[in-house]
Amino acid sequence: MKLECDSVRLEFGAITVLDSVYLHLETGRITALFGRNGSGKSCLMGVMSGCVTPQDASVRVDAQYIPARQRFKYISHLPQIDLVPLWLQLGAISRLMNVEFNSITSLIPQLRSKENHLMRQLSVAERRLFEIMLVLNL
Repeated sequence: MKLECDSVRLEFGAITVLDSVYLHLETGRITALFGRNGSGKSCLMGVMSGCVTPQDASVRVDAQYIPARQRFKYISHLPQIDLVPLWLQLGAISRLMNVEFNSITSLIPQLRSKENHLMRQLSVAERRLFEIMLVLNL
């Protein structure tokens, strides 16, 4: 599968964050996106996943244009901030997102006994692992 994002232009008021950005990604390949803080990496990921609305952008999967509201079917994005509220229980979160809790704990066994724990009761590393599993299992 091939993902292309081009002609990306994103502005916040008078500040242009992204201008004429093009990105090409392919399944089975690892791609790193490097840049200084504030250079627009997270904004670009937000545009690609449909979480951020740009002034202009074309996102295509296998040459087919994908509207922003349908991109979640192809692109999962884990933002830098917490994905889910810290006051929710892990089991409730997995049910809300239609992800089997057992599928998560089969890969992260240390969470097996924490289905009724609140997100805020986990370590930062456990929270991120749990959120990554949620995104990968959508």
